[in-house]
Amino acid sequence: MPIRYKLKRINEIGKEDYICIIGKVVNLGENSFLIQDETGMIEISSEFKVEEGKVVRVFCRRVNNMLKAEIIQDLSSMDLNLFKKVEELYNEVGVNV
Repeated sequence: MPIRYKLKRINEIGKEDYICIIGKVVNLGENSFLIQDETGMIEISSEFKVEEGKVVRVFCRRVNNMLKAEIIQDLSSMDLNLFKKVEELYNEVGVNV
């Protein structure tokens, strides 16, 4: 069965095993980074290099109560306002993005 990453805002993150977050990288650590969206900030452990200030989509899985990045996609060139409008339209008709 394929893995499905559920798109979440940071304040919506629960105990799901696989999630996807879109936000801005605001701080870098040795093996982690902080990502922020309009609802909050969270630390994600990562073996991948990311740049502070970039907007990214992070596909994560929960490992020992910590989120671990499995895929990081640079979205810096994407129009996030347009993405949010499309997401709202999908939600209105009951389709998950």
